[in-house]
Amino acid sequence: MAAGVNELSASSRHIRISVTPAFASRVIVPALPQFYSAHAETTLAIDATERLVDLRRGEADVAVRYGRGDHGSLDAWPLADDEYIPVAVPGLARGGLTAAALKRQRLLHFRWKNEQLGGPTWGRWMTAAGSPGFNESDCVNFSDEALVAQAALDGVGVALLSSVLVRGELVQGRLVQVHPLSLPGLRFSAVATPDHPERETIVEFVRWLKALMQGPQSL
Repeated sequence: MAAGVNELSASSRHIRISVTPAFASRVIVPALPQFYSAHAETTLAIDATERLVDLRRGEADVAVRYGRGDHGSLDAWPLADDEYIPVAVPGLARGGLTAAALKRQRLLHFRWKNEQLGGPTWGRWMTAAGSPGFNESDCVNFSDEALVAQAALDGVGVALLSSVLVRGELVQGRLVQVHPLSLPGLRFSAVATPDHPERETIVEFVRWLKALMQGPQSL
């Protein structure tokens, strides 16, 4: 019996993942059936938070970070480079919209938690599209990107969203890109301490996550 318990413990692997609520709900959670069908021996604990956790203090085993790629002494694996695109449900913008026409739409906006990153906004998008002077206070504002994505799916308006976070809906045709102009986003990376005892499990998870984010989705 003792041998059996030891064998079970050795085959059961647990890792805690720190991600933003938007990344958890838009990328990881919908794909969990895929993960567990291929990695039944691994159990994931998903900590959805905007807080920058301290991996060296054991607050998580691996984290997904969004930024310019500077992660200090942590091991980092690039997952995907992002871009921001205007999206809406198909019935809202059949055939696409011009920048001028977009100004007449209800535009959905979210507030960046870290303004120093200089993330894409509707104001920057309008300037790049040759239509400056846009007042972002006219947008419907949300505190979280996942809420913007859900509002877009519910047909509330047009959202400027991460192509990574809405890839599944674009593949399914539930959302469409309503204008060809995109703004460069930042980079998604997975990070962990270099001496983590569960490194093999972490690398296995990161390899799965990178394939998920870079390949076609039909979730």
